[in-house]
Amino acid sequence: MQLGKLETAVVDHFVNAVATVSEVRGVFLVSGRADLIVHVVVRDMQHLKEIISEHFNRDAAVLRVETSVVFDRRQQSTMPIVPAKRSQARF
Repeated sequence: MQLGKLETAVVDHFVNAVATVSEVRGVFLVSGRADLIVHVVVRDMQHLKEIISEHFNRDAAVLRVETSVVFDRRQQSTMPIVPAKRSQARF
């Protein structure tokens, strides 16, 4: 999702509002072409269309919505522990 205004108060208000939508599982503020990634769970494409229309496109802060559909996924059940690098400070 791309927002038209990136003022902190506008973004925070929109993120908080979107996070209250029951179908929303997560809202992520990101860098790059999109400003937000909103993870939603919907019954079907019609339901997705309704969520976008009712909760995203009606907000003046939203410039553009782009969707991606997950067809399949793999997920690790544990996070690998990566040791921290030791700093090599020289005094």
